[in-house]
Amino acid sequence: MTAMARWSAPTSSPGGKSTYVVVDDPDALHARAEAAGVDILEGLTERSYGSREFVVRDLEGNIWCFGTYWPKAGEAA
Repeated sequence: MTAMARWSAPTSSPGGKSTYVVVDDPDALHARAEAAGVDILEGLTERSYGSREFVVRDLEGNIWCFGTYWPKAGEAA
């Protein structure tokens, strides 16, 4: 599974941050997260802009969004 991420700045206290991670197969990742007992805040959702994604919270209170949306996917690096 390929993933690209943009990380937020480090913080001195846990929680309060969110990250969006682009994945090729959100359905498979969602199934793994669910089987592991992850706190799923929003299940698999089809967005109006074409992304399929879901949202979870980690043990430190950070929010992770996983989905297929990558606006520059067709551009050269």
